[in-house]
Amino acid sequence: LLSGKLPITSRTVPLGITNSSLAEDRDGKELSVTIWEVEKPNEMIELWWASGESDRETIGDPFGVVMWPGSILAAREMAARRDEIVNRTVLVLGAGTGLEAQAAAMLGAGRVYATDINSLSLRLLDYGVKEAGLDSVVESGVFDLCGTDPFP
Repeated sequence: LLSGKLPITSRTVPLGITNSSLAEDRDGKELSVTIWEVEKPNEMIELWWASGESDRETIGDPFGVVMWPGSILAAREMAARRDEIVNRTVLVLGAGTGLEAQAAAMLGAGRVYATDINSLSLRLLDYGVKEAGLDSVVESGVFDLCGTDPFP
């Protein structure tokens, strides 16, 4: 884990959304998002818990490197309010691996800003966004909601 090579895996997540008016969903199939996660997060979490503060900085924050199940519900809520998203700017705080950010882009957002405190989560998000061809819409940045740094 500390060697700089961290195995990742993809997960295609069906969102329970069908809407034949979406350009990405012309045939009426269920909309899905493919996100990328750390392959064995339990090993990373155990190593993090067993480490001291200085080693934790090296290991990185292991939380947010797998999809949060609540992100599916958030994506469904966005789909229910699609008319409020189309051609607008969407801000995702605590974006994690990026399910909500990708969903917002697929629902027609003009721009999506995805933020998280965890830079590893954002690297996974960026990889998934690029693989999905949504990198012209989604931009990510590290942001600590409780910190003093300005919004990126």
